[in-house]
Amino acid sequence: MKIEILYPDIANLFGEIGHVEFITKLFNDTEVIRTHITERPRFIDEDIDLVYMGPMAEKYQLQIIEKWLPIKNEIKNKIESGVHFLFIGNAMEVLYDYIEDDNGNKNYALGIFPYYAKQQMMDRINCIYHGKYQDIEVVGFKTQFTFAHRTNGEVPYLFENIRGYGMDKESLGEGIHYKNFMGTYLIGPLLIMNPDFTLDFMKNFVENPKLKYYDEMKEAFNIRVKEFKDKKTTL
Repeated sequence: MKIEILYPDIANLFGEIGHVEFITKLFNDTEVIRTHITERPRFIDEDIDLVYMGPMAEKYQLQIIEKWLPIKNEIKNKIESGVHFLFIGNAMEVLYDYIEDDNGNKNYALGIFPYYAKQQMMDRINCIYHGKYQDIEVVGFKTQFTFAHRTNGEVPYLFENIRGYGMDKESLGEGIHYKNFMGTYLIGPLLIMNPDFTLDFMKNFVENPKLKYYDEMKEAFNIRVKEFKDKKTTL
């Protein structure tokens, strides 16, 4: 199992350092590659089983876009070929058509997914989230400065909303699930908070996956679902 962690020194907001450590311990005999912003992504030239990138400050999005524009076709080809990606928070926005800032300026991105992100930097969006992945319940938190709006085209959502905002206030779903690309604004961290989803995710790489401390994680998940259902608002 070979995992590439993209830019852990800058794409690490909201507890994602712990999330990364959890991911790297999910599988036996794992080779972990930590790629710096100055380096060419290894998944472009090598066979990587899972490519991960976490949320980051908005200025780093622009740096990554600049780095990736010359290789956007290679990145798109890797997604189309079925390489597994897991992008958390605003990481997936670098693959949108563009990111629009508060002044209406459009920062054009890689144009792989038909969305644009509209920033509202003076009004952070926070909510609890309860949804479904196929028949698996999922919970998490959202804290972001953007809503994502469709441009010209559609890609499947990752989660079906039960409670909380989707990609924007009107969306029925949250995140992107295209072939083996998974992207979501949910933090939590996602895999630690959702043991059944994590087990299903692990099936992409190993047969009959085992999750250490599953019972304790499931108990915490059940408590959290009850708390989310009891709350009167999404905030």
